[in-house]
Amino acid sequence: MSLMLLAHSLAELLDKVSIRPAAGHEVQRDLGDAMSEWIASGGSRDGEGLIRRAQGVTGMINSSPDGDPLRTAAYEQLRTYKNELRALARGS
Repeated sequence: MSLMLLAHSLAELLDKVSIRPAAGHEVQRDLGDAMSEWIASGGSRDGEGLIRRAQGVTGMINSSPDGDPLRTAAYEQLRTYKNELRALARGS
């Protein structure tokens, strides 16, 4: 899979969490699979780090209640990671 397609797939995964936080456990597993694909496709170590951080933020969303400021900050982090992954994929 090309890195651009993979970045798009990752963005869709992160969107799932934004729409339905309960999907986070499923997304955690899928992010692990995506990281393996990222590496196999020649993606950078920076991208691997972003995927790992996205896994952590997904866990934070799953463990924080609605209205918690940490959850709001975590959603913003997911948006940032999506943009950074797309930029890394374009640069590869």
